[in-house]
Amino acid sequence: MYILHTETSRGVNFLIIDGHTYRQASVLKHNNIALRCTIKSCKARVTTQSDGLTIVKTQNEHNHVADDRKTEAKELRVQARKKSGDVSSSPSKIVRTELQGMKESHLEPKDLKNASLAVNRERCKDTLAVYRERCKDTLAVNRERCKDTLAVYRERRKDTLAVYRERRKDTLAVYRERRKDTPVLPKSRDDVHTATGLMIIETNKSENLLLRDFSGCKQSAFIF
Repeated sequence: MYILHTETSRGVNFLIIDGHTYRQASVLKHNNIALRCTIKSCKARVTTQSDGLTIVKTQNEHNHVADDRKTEAKELRVQARKKSGDVSSSPSKIVRTELQGMKESHLEPKDLKNASLAVNRERCKDTLAVYRERCKDTLAVNRERCKDTLAVYRERRKDTLAVYRERRKDTLAVYRERRKDTPVLPKSRDDVHTATGLMIIETNKSENLLLRDFSGCKQSAFIF
C-alpha cells in the first residue's frame, strides 16, 4: 500500500493512498485522524493515528476509479513544496529534479506549471513570515521611541510650567509693589475727591499743578 502524507495550503492533513486522495474530516479520541475521500459523492473513509501514516480503520469502498493524473500531479506538488526552502534552485529546476525520482506517465504540461507555482507560493509564505517578524520588531522599536519621546516631552513641559509659574509670581509681585505706590482706582465721586486730596503735584517752579474747587455745589471742578 502506497501512502503519502502531506498538508494542504491551509494546513489541513491530506493523504494519497493507492491513487485515491483523502482530506481530514475530524480529530477523534487518542488524537486519531478521520479522513474522507476528496470526491464529495464518495463515502470512502480512513482513520489514521496522529502521525497520519499508520492506518487504523477503513470504511466503505470508493465508487469511482483513481485519477492517476490528478494523483501524480498532487504528489509532484507535495514533493516540490518540501524542497521550496532551497532558494538556490529555481522552481522549474526543483520540479525537474523531483520528476526524476518518481514514476509519472500521466502528467501534462499544466501540471508541471502548477507544481512550480506551488513552490513559489510556499516561498512567498516564508517571505511573508519573515516580513511579519520584521514588522513586529520595527513596531516594537517605534513604540519604545515614542515612549522615550513622550517622556522627554513631559519633562520639558514640567520645566516650562515651572518657569511660567515663577515668572507669574514675579509679575504678581511687581503688581503688588506698584499698588503700594499707586492709589486705588476711584469708584465714586467721593473716592475721586479723596484721591486727589492726597496727591501733591507741583510744577518745576513749585507751584500747584492741580487746582480743585469743592465749594459745596453739586459739581466739582479740577484745573490742570
